[in-house]
Amino acid sequence: MRITILLLILFFASCSKESDDLTIGELYFSSLRIGNLYGAADSTIRNAELYLDTARLETADSSDSEAIRLFRRFRDEGFMYKPFVDLRRSDSTYVKLYLDSADYDKIKVYKWKYLLDNKKKVIIRGRTKSLGKLAGDELYYCTEFIEAKLVDGATFPKSEGKIWQVEDYN
Repeated sequence: MRITILLLILFFASCSKESDDLTIGELYFSSLRIGNLYGAADSTIRNAELYLDTARLETADSSDSEAIRLFRRFRDEGFMYKPFVDLRRSDSTYVKLYLDSADYDKIKVYKWKYLLDNKKKVIIRGRTKSLGKLAGDELYYCTEFIEAKLVDGATFPKSEGKIWQVEDYN
């Protein structure tokens, strides 16, 4: 009887476990990347943490309080200090994909100008878990990096803007 109860508990525990989704998207280069403190100067990190610690949710408007809660959670769970890339999905939506440094190193070798000049793009595949939304963008953490594959096609944005300079991932 005990074995049966133990097996039932294990079965239900395994069924309730969150499963990771497969996220596929093409590497997207933007002129402005906001989303974490990866590689930031120590003074910038201190100032951001001070703001997060002293910001009052009671007096913030709803969008600010949502952002403060999300960034506090990111800090507490360690995502605030992880690198991320922007991905463009096949349905033209955009997501931020947070990665471990070793996986990020596999992606940052691709440079926007090279991809643009050679009519190539990079397809990223990985198992992910959702972290929430910020300013309309979905946020994911890559739990298992599968591949970064160089393929023929246009890299977005297709041309450099007149005002903003597109940045490579460093």
